[in-house]
Amino acid sequence: MTNTTPKSILLLAANPKETKSLRLQEEEREIRERLRLAGYGKTPINSTGATRSRDIQQAMLDFKPQIVHFSGHGAAQEGLVFEDATGQEKLVSSVALANLFRLFNRVECVVLNACYSKFQAEAIARHIEYVIGMSQGIGDKAAIEFSVGFYSALGAGESIEFAYELGCNAIQLEGLPEELTPVLYKKGKLLQIYIGNRILKDNEVDNNPDQDILRNILNIDKGSHFSMSSSLENSLKSSTKTLIQTGQEPIDTQELFNKDEIILNLINELFDILANPNLEIAIQKFELIAHQSLFENGQIDLAFRKNCFNVA
Repeated sequence: MTNTTPKSILLLAANPKETKSLRLQEEEREIRERLRLAGYGKTPINSTGATRSRDIQQAMLDFKPQIVHFSGHGAAQEGLVFEDATGQEKLVSSVALANLFRLFNRVECVVLNACYSKFQAEAIARHIEYVIGMSQGIGDKAAIEFSVGFYSALGAGESIEFAYELGCNAIQLEGLPEELTPVLYKKGKLLQIYIGNRILKDNEVDNNPDQDILRNILNIDKGSHFSMSSSLENSLKSSTKTLIQTGQEPIDTQELFNKDEIILNLINELFDILANPNLEIAIQKFELIAHQSLFENGQIDLAFRKNCFNVA
C-alpha cells in the first residue's frame, strides 16, 4: 500500500575539519532530485550543513520533521561525529541522541547514513518506530546509492520497509559489495538485514548441499523470505558438516515443524553478537551452543534459548 502524502524531511550533515572528506553535498543533491521528481516541490525538505550539536535541537524545533537523515562520520560505540563552534570534530553519544528522539518521538524514521552507526540506531529505536543504521563502514558511493533508492521509494509513497529494501538493492545494482551494511530497526528491535540474497524460491534450482541441509534443519518453506548474516550462515554450515563427518543421523524435520519461529527469533537476537568486534569468539560460542543443544539433541530446548541470550 502506498502513501501519497509527502513527509517533511530534515537533512543533517557534518564533515568536520581534519576528518575524511565525504561527498555530502552530492548526497543531498541526489536526495532532493529524487524527491523533486516525486512531486515534493511544495513539501519542506530542510537541511543544515556543518551541523553542530546545538543545531540539532534547533532544527528539530524549527522544522518538526517526520524523517531525519544524518550524513557524516560515525565512531561506532563512541557516537556520531558532529562539529563544534570551530568546525572541529565533536562526538555525540548514543545516549544523548536517544534522549533527543525520546523528546521528539513524533518522528517516523531516522536514517543514520554513517559508518558503524548501528549502535546509535539501536539506541534511538527505543523511541522511534523505524531507524536505519550501518553495521560497518560504508563507502561514499554505496551511501549515496542507498539514499537514492530509499528516497525514490519514499517519494513514490512506498513504505519505509520497502524503501529500505530498495535502497539496499540500489547498492547491489551498482555492483557494490555493501548491500548488507544497512540494517533496519523497528520498534526497538532489529527487523532485518537486506534479504535480497536470502530469498528461497519455489522454482530455484540449488545444487548447494550446505544450503539444503540448512533449509531442512531450520524447516523453512522454500517460498519463505529468510534473512541470515554470512557469519552466522558459515557457523551453521560448520556445525552441520560436523554432523555429517561424525555420522550422526539427520534431524527429523517434522520434529522441528512448530519451532521455526523460535529459531528465527534466535537468529534475530544473535545478529548483535555476530556484529560485535569479538566476532570470532562469538561465532565459536554460538557454534558450540547450537551444536550441543540443537544438532546433537535434535531439538530446541529451553537451555539452548537461555544460553544463546546469555551470550548475546
